[in-house]
Amino acid sequence: NLLAVSSGKEINAPKRISPIIYLTLPITVETAERNSIGQDRLSNISVLNIEQCHTKDMAIEKIYMKFSNLF
Repeated sequence: NLLAVSSGKEINAPKRISPIIYLTLPITVETAERNSIGQDRLSNISVLNIEQCHTKDMAIEKIYMKFSNLF
C-alpha cells in the first residue's frame, strides 16, 4: 500500500490507483479556460445556425473584410 495525505490525515491507497489519480489532476487552469472559450464559440455558431433566416441576408464578405482589417 501507498501512504497518501488528504486534508492533513494519512490514508492508505492502492499503489496503482494513486498515481493514476495524480496524473489526471489538472496542473493549470488553462484547459478550463480553453474549454469555456470553445464552448462560447460553439454556442455562437449554434445561434448563427438557428437564426439562418437572418444570416442568409448578411453580406459575409464585408464581415470578413472588417475582421481581417482588425488584425
